[in-house]
Amino acid sequence: MRNTTKKFLGLVGLALVVFLTIVAYLMPTEGAYADEFAGRDTLRITVIGQDEYASVVIDSPTTEEPSTSPEVPVTFTYQNASRVNFTLKYYDEDGNPVEAPLESYVPEGIDPEHSYASGTATITPNLRSFGYGIYVLAANAESPIGDSTGDSIEIEYVPAILEQTGAEEGTNDPIVDVTHDEGIKKLEIMPVDENGNPLLDEPFVINITPDADGNYPSGVVTATLPFTSNGLTTGEYTLRVTAYNSDDEELYSPRDTYPAEYVQPLAPDVPNTGAFEGGLNIAKSDYIITSLLVFGIASIAALRLAHRKKTNYRKHTR
Repeated sequence: MRNTTKKFLGLVGLALVVFLTIVAYLMPTEGAYADEFAGRDTLRITVIGQDEYASVVIDSPTTEEPSTSPEVPVTFTYQNASRVNFTLKYYDEDGNPVEAPLESYVPEGIDPEHSYASGTATITPNLRSFGYGIYVLAANAESPIGDSTGDSIEIEYVPAILEQTGAEEGTNDPIVDVTHDEGIKKLEIMPVDENGNPLLDEPFVINITPDADGNYPSGVVTATLPFTSNGLTTGEYTLRVTAYNSDDEELYSPRDTYPAEYVQPLAPDVPNTGAFEGGLNIAKSDYIITSLLVFGIASIAALRLAHRKKTNYRKHTR
């Protein structure tokens, strides 16, 4: 029985060896693999970590303060990017959304189709042709290595910006600086209530002086607003600024109101030193002069009356 089992296992082993020998013989050689795949592209799979994704972050401007300049410098930092694309988003006059592509930024010295870089750069889009309004500047990093991220900021382009810088001594009239774009011929400033209704019959007017060529340059003008002479009272005010171009056309502005404060000046206090009657601002010398005049008039009247009585007495005694 044992001999039969050994013979069976030996035959199985021999058959397995023969099978493996046949399989090895049928397999192509290494050279055959090389010949078969000659001329084909090699597929390389690279796993990219999250820190290797193309990204862009806008560093400045960081606030949503308005600008009177159509050229707004925008500084951004990019990582692993072959190109940074910019798009200007806004609404047209009919309220329709518009996306206007701007010029892309390509890092210097790279092939954007096959390489990428990291760094910081600045672009300066010009909004003059788009006009005054509120815009969203969107940035998106592009790279051949994988996914990307983007960033965006809001830019508010206005014809004029007003800021109160102080108050005039004595009257407390607000002193303001008005920063304006080029091409502005005239500025009107009107105090308005919470509903936007004007508080005066006529606005305060600031005329911009043209240059030697007749053009109106951008700049800053300082003005004192005559609140006191116009009878305005103490309080916080909203000033609406309206700009006009060289053709006297009113210019649209997405932001045209700015805050201001005013405190009515008090009547001057007169110290009670004895020379004046407190509260009436009448000098005591005036009282003395007036009293002497009254006394003199009364004395003359009394003397005349006494003279008349004496004269009448003499007539009656005759």
